[in-house]
Amino acid sequence: MANPTDHDKTKSGTLFLFVGPSGSGKGPLLRRFRELYETDERFHFPNRVITRAVHMPDETHIHATIEAFSNAEEGGAFALHWHTHGHSYGIPGHALTELQNGKHVMINVSRTMVEQAREFDFPVKIFHIETPLDTSFKKLKARGRESEEEIAQRLKRHDLPYPDEGDILRIEIDGESDEAFTQANSVIQKILQEP
Repeated sequence: MANPTDHDKTKSGTLFLFVGPSGSGKGPLLRRFRELYETDERFHFPNRVITRAVHMPDETHIHATIEAFSNAEEGGAFALHWHTHGHSYGIPGHALTELQNGKHVMINVSRTMVEQAREFDFPVKIFHIETPLDTSFKKLKARGRESEEEIAQRLKRHDLPYPDEGDILRIEIDGESDEAFTQANSVIQKILQEP
């Protein structure tokens, strides 16, 4: 999808990216923010399109067949899209429209999408969620969505190198996520208070 540039940058929303290895807790953390801010008109939480069926009640993604996803991808329907762990993932293009209209957008994306997201003409803040390998394994096992072999494949990318840059807040989660929530929310509140 084309990078929107015909807008007033001073009125643009901020794109918040939740990234980290599988089982790090980025999904549950994002859900807490969705519960807190979903009725706040300053925010938008686009549902991801994924070629994986919905397995759990708290999953909010939109399921698409491989063919439907490919057609949408070729048609430029996604702001961001990637393929990993045997599935395809897409962020609907209307997320960029919401940013252009001044809303803050929060999404869970692959770490491989960060550089592409930075190319958008919007402010970007990245919450990089980190957790010990054994904790990630336990979380993936507990959700019961993959076999141990599939979990092992996911965890091969657990220690993917990641650069330290100014727009990244590294958040460690090992056990309770209240501290992680507080750290991330302090960044969000600071942005909300900016003139």
